[in-house]
Amino acid sequence: MCEGESILLTATGSATNYTWSGGITNGVSFTPSTTNTYTVTATGANSCTASQTINVVVSPPPMVSATKDYDINCSHTSCQLHGAGAMQYQWLPTTGHTNANIANPIATPSLTTNYMLVGNNGNCFDTAYVEVKVEDLALANIYIPNAFTPNQDGLNDYIKVISNSTNFSNFYFAIYNRWGQRVFETDNIALGWEGHLYGKDAPSGTYYYFLRAETPCGKIFKKGDIILLR
Repeated sequence: MCEGESILLTATGSATNYTWSGGITNGVSFTPSTTNTYTVTATGANSCTASQTINVVVSPPPMVSATKDYDINCSHTSCQLHGAGAMQYQWLPTTGHTNANIANPIATPSLTTNYMLVGNNGNCFDTAYVEVKVEDLALANIYIPNAFTPNQDGLNDYIKVISNSTNFSNFYFAIYNRWGQRVFETDNIALGWEGHLYGKDAPSGTYYYFLRAETPCGKIFKKGDIILLR
């Protein structure tokens, strides 16, 4: 049983009286704090006695924790999971790692996964959770629209780099007009060009962008053209 739980010890037979050691009352539940052996003595109508013993094992409740070393990205294609605080473990889901029934399996999820760790000390259970994020920083996940309409209608009013990740270093994005004049530049992926030049609306036409960045997957260089429509 688990520490803090109650148990009922009951002796039956042809005796007229049953007396338990430790001050236990026959057929009345109690909460033992430690593992112990209990003896019951049965007394018959003729004062004859007999006794039996029973061992009650009290297990401490587990205090389970679940941690990880890394998330999944181009630098780390697997993740070391760590479980602690129990005698036995099971990771859920049971697939996507080297062994679901050990404390420290290696996980290789293809998608971001929230793992649940179930730990037990005998019949006592506890759970913990850890999320392993899977981040794809491939060049294909960087998108730059090929046209925008900066007319302040709330739709496509600016041009920027769109990505499902912000894990970039040495980020640089610039836009040039047909004469090679730079009309916009930024080192912040969250910023974009609103179609202004020297405080005025830039004319409609074709513009050209240059993107440079570094990710755990490697360096990115990308060029292309953009159409500004008014």
